[in-house]
Amino acid sequence: LTGVKVTAQSTCAPEYGAVLALDGDPDPYQAWISKPYGGGAKAKPVDVWWTVEFLKHPVVLKGVKIIGDHRGNIPLQKNLQVQTREGGQWKTIGELKNAATKDVTITFAQPVTTDAFRVFIPAADIPSDGYVRICEIAAILPDGSETTFNKLIP
Repeated sequence: LTGVKVTAQSTCAPEYGAVLALDGDPDPYQAWISKPYGGGAKAKPVDVWWTVEFLKHPVVLKGVKIIGDHRGNIPLQKNLQVQTREGGQWKTIGELKNAATKDVTITFAQPVTTDAFRVFIPAADIPSDGYVRICEIAAILPDGSETTFNKLIP
């Protein structure tokens, strides 16, 4: 993708890089996967995050849809926060709590114009196997429609 910078707090292996969460493919073998416990230990995990920055111009979002890993042995990501960058600071604008499905949509109270957003998983909310996985992220536009980020960014 051009026009964006995709980064993550950690990546479990080079073949599971952060940019794979925006590749248009929900395949769990083409996904971003964090280091176990964010690079910490089971007894002392660290916060995990995945970020996209829009380098050319801000985007307007009403929410995001996160496609999870549908393989049966993969635990649910039950809680997370969606944050946008405002004046260089991260602000939580949407939260997922007690998810019961692998695919989730986080809708914001109102559309947000931002030059960056991130998915933030506090250490206490890392899934039981220690890995955070995002197979794909889609944008929810102000009119409620869903699109891939590569269509949103010229």
